[in-house]
Amino acid sequence: MLETAKLDPSIYYTLISGPSFNPSKLFNLPENVQILRFIKDTSPYIKSSDVVIAPRGHSTIMEALSFGIPILPFPDKEHREQENNAKVIEEKGYGMMPWMYGASMELEE
Repeated sequence: MLETAKLDPSIYYTLISGPSFNPSKLFNLPENVQILRFIKDTSPYIKSSDVVIAPRGHSTIMEALSFGIPILPFPDKEHREQENNAKVIEEKGYGMMPWMYGASMELEE
């Protein structure tokens, strides 16, 4: 994600870490990236997003959908709930699973 952020500095990324990760240990972040420590209420961040990129399960997906925010899910490998949720998102047209298409996938405008 950090390398991707460098490709277009006009896109601003707010990343929220898990509870056991300290983002202050990261150096040389692109100027368009902000990494926050774990927070319990992600609603304000999801609601103000253009897209949610997350490996999360049901709660994050439902929250994004309730605000009408498209989702790019990256489920954890062999995590059936996340994989199944990601498939439904793609099938229903609420987002897409870019990892299914490989590194050469190009997003349309």
